[in-house]
Amino acid sequence: MLFTLLLACTGAKDTATTIDTGESVDTTPSIVPFRAATFNIDWLSPRIADAGDRVPRSARDHEMIRTLLVEYDLSLVALQELEGAAAIEALGFDDTWDWEVGSTGGSQNLGLLYRSDRFRVDDVIEVNLPNTYDLSKDPMVVSLTHASGLSLVVVVVHMAAFDDDDASAYRQDQTESLHTWLTAELPTRVGDDLASRVAIMGDFNDTVEGINSRYPSLSVFDDDEDWRIATTQIDGTTIISYNSVIDHAILSAGMAERWTGAASETGCNVIYHDAIPPWSDYSGGYNDEQNISSHRPVTLSFDAAL
Repeated sequence: MLFTLLLACTGAKDTATTIDTGESVDTTPSIVPFRAATFNIDWLSPRIADAGDRVPRSARDHEMIRTLLVEYDLSLVALQELEGAAAIEALGFDDTWDWEVGSTGGSQNLGLLYRSDRFRVDDVIEVNLPNTYDLSKDPMVVSLTHASGLSLVVVVVHMAAFDDDDASAYRQDQTESLHTWLTAELPTRVGDDLASRVAIMGDFNDTVEGINSRYPSLSVFDDDEDWRIATTQIDGTTIISYNSVIDHAILSAGMAERWTGAASETGCNVIYHDAIPPWSDYSGGYNDEQNISSHRPVTLSFDAAL
């Protein structure tokens, strides 16, 4: 009943003012279509100004991370580098949001943040990929149902980093093993219909061409006509430190049909939080700096109408 009522509320256009600037932004609820994103949140800890390898942040940084995701009206966010569910809880989302967090990856877990008034999580599977020398970050395969009744699968990933031969070969092995699992195993787990609507979203730590040309890990998807790498449309970069796109959205054929930007040259977008006020220049961050992430969110929209 709740989902039915929600769909009746999408006609009016709403605006709100952004924090600090007073600039008007469109916050019209985009239930059909809905916006999804992937975001490596750069080792988010629930603790304030944590030491060690973690990225230290203040309460103001946590607030700005939350407002960034809320004001872009995202319904699903594939997250990487969470220090457990407590890291998301520290951001202070209201009760229209919920999340699932993976159990692998040590203190850098995967997660799926979602609007619980727009989606219901039906099942979560963690897929054990080859793990040869590092803490595994097993992909999270999350089955969901949208308010419209549409079912889909979001696969959250964080593949091995670095460009040396060993790391690159490991990353290629991970990606090829995921492709095999999705092709051979997912239909037996969820059925052929649901397995046809899959969005793989996350930090692949690789470009489409391959940061190590001897081990281009995304080729297994790029060469398969049943999959489409949506992020080839990006005109820009997804990581501040490097001039490259390593955060990706890869869509099965059935999901690509629902991608509203499939025929556009700008259907996959990057949120430049490091250049867009108020997130680029707020005060009160740890050491009075902007500490959202070294990565930028990648967003795209899907038609959920039945």
